[in-house]
Amino acid sequence: MLAKNKISLANAIFYNPDLFVYTTNAVPIKAKKPFNLELNLQDIRLNNATVQVMKPDGSKLLYAHKANLNINQLHFDKETREELIPVGYKDFQFSAQDILYSNHQDFTVKSFTLTPKKGELKTISVVPNGLSNGKTAMDLTADYIGFAMNKWDLANKKMNLDIKEVLVDRVKGGIKAGEANNKTDKQGDIQGIKFPVNIRKVTLRNSDITYDKNNQPFTLNNLNATINDIQLNSKEGKPGMNVGIKSYTVTSDNFIYKTQFYRMTAGAFKADQSSVNISQFVMKPLISRAQFIKMIPVERDLYDIKAVQITANGTWDLFSDHKSINASHVTIQSADANIFRSKIPADDPKEKPLYSRLLRSIKIPMIVNNLDLKNSLLVYEEDTPESAGPGKLTFSNFNMNVKNLNSAKIKGKPTRVDIKINCSFMNLAPLSVNWNFDVADPRDIFTISGRTINLPAKGINPFIRPYLHVTATGTIQEMLFNFRGILKD
Repeated sequence: MLAKNKISLANAIFYNPDLFVYTTNAVPIKAKKPFNLELNLQDIRLNNATVQVMKPDGSKLLYAHKANLNINQLHFDKETREELIPVGYKDFQFSAQDILYSNHQDFTVKSFTLTPKKGELKTISVVPNGLSNGKTAMDLTADYIGFAMNKWDLANKKMNLDIKEVLVDRVKGGIKAGEANNKTDKQGDIQGIKFPVNIRKVTLRNSDITYDKNNQPFTLNNLNATINDIQLNSKEGKPGMNVGIKSYTVTSDNFIYKTQFYRMTAGAFKADQSSVNISQFVMKPLISRAQFIKMIPVERDLYDIKAVQITANGTWDLFSDHKSINASHVTIQSADANIFRSKIPADDPKEKPLYSRLLRSIKIPMIVNNLDLKNSLLVYEEDTPESAGPGKLTFSNFNMNVKNLNSAKIKGKPTRVDIKINCSFMNLAPLSVNWNFDVADPRDIFTISGRTINLPAKGINPFIRPYLHVTATGTIQEMLFNFRGILKD
């Protein structure tokens, strides 16, 4: 029925329609007068529709096959026309197959269903199409994405979302980070959303994901995660969103991280909002010592590290704008660390910051009440152009306690760091060391003292023989050292 700018239609069914929409690059002209048409459609159905939305260049922006829509009490009037979605409805059901959406990458979905209460996507893939232009791009598949809604409505030109649950199953593939200078209008993407947005639960299951930034891929295998009570809020006057998370659990069978010089791996990994557990951590060089020496312009250490287990307990916030770390205890068990330095490359003329300054440079509030390194082995090797191989210092049965490791950014917390070390020097004599400094002191004052007894002189031969081509004999009955350092003006 059509009467006085009002259209009413009931119980209409459209079979096998082909819907084409053509987009343009033209700037829309704002209408001088409001569009006064009112539309009321009761029980409208589209059966087996084909939908295509075309880009200005004639390529497909969106395609959907076998689309079905059943919508009840669809209406358009002066109240709805100003909303983000300019129509209202009582209820709807939508489904489609073989969906393609193409922007700077191609999204395909084998099947999609949606109602006001829930949605499901099955057999999803995202692949690059050569149009990323430095944007973050994905190349991955997922078996299933499902979500359930507590609330989804529109009011005052804003979408109000309260999501009950999101489930993502079997994601396989990678995400490549965009270029740092690639700027997008993040604020514009969220202007139509009413904040806060609540997501009560997100579950990721049985996934293998690689995140690659600056050609340094980080892979998590058999990744499972549950995140509870996520709250998203806009940043006033700034792009992006603040993220709050009440609790989470993340597990992975193993992870792999590659950098220019190293390949880092671990066995089982588990983390939540108050604990971290990593087993069988390994950090191995990807290149030989000879290759490393040729690749570095100035002196630099090369590390080869293993640890049977790393654990941490405490509280931390790593997701919001107010990031912080407050750990009660971190333990590294049975580490085996080799540090190699060659004097063949040129000396680095730059000022080397002391540990207190390095800790101050950490941008977030951080404190670790106790850091323990237990039952470990530390080997330091150093060579020169004249040495017959590297000199070697060995510290076995190495045990270290660090108190108040901090960034001097938590009011009321101590900033003095105290370090105690007990070990066997060269596998022959006990060695104890005390070391302290104050992170908050810009003068970077530190003191180190230590003592070893009954050291057979032959024990230092592995270090002095390559340098001096001599050997030592006898016994060092006691060796004491105590020195103090301060930042040079």
